[in-house]
Amino acid sequence: MESEIMLQAIVDATKVTQNRYEKMSGGLWLDDAPEYFLTSQLSVELTDRLGLLCTLEEPLVNFPLGRGAPGHQLRRNGKADIALWDDDDQIIGIVEVKNNVYHTSCIDDLHRLAIFSRRVSGRPIGAFAYFQIIEARHETACRELSEMSQINLRQTIEDAVNTYEL
Repeated sequence: MESEIMLQAIVDATKVTQNRYEKMSGGLWLDDAPEYFLTSQLSVELTDRLGLLCTLEEPLVNFPLGRGAPGHQLRRNGKADIALWDDDDQIIGIVEVKNNVYHTSCIDDLHRLAIFSRRVSGRPIGAFAYFQIIEARHETACRELSEMSQINLRQTIEDAVNTYEL
């Protein structure tokens, strides 16, 4: 599966999940919802959109990590929020989910995704799905805060990618 297809499905599924929560809660946004709501709804949407099998809280030891200890960031008892599988029970990718993300709050998740992508045979996709709300008095300030947040998160992602030579 191409990463662009999976990533677009995640973005689209997040929008659907936001709309669903807003409707069912009478106007609240996902930042007021528990993170597991986003995780479970994303998995349902991804299954429907991509035609893949999904499992939640999948233990990382269930993936073919190769030789050696998984390392402290993968942890033997670590779990992937969403695991995507093909019909032959081959891992296609994992998705780590965060609600109300800040670039400093997701460093461990991003390193875990990078290590996963590097260690697992077939190089499955490691994706980071998040929902973030930006509040400010004026639209311009909101846009600037959003852009700065995206720049910081992008830099954090690039640092993890470069660290593991992906």
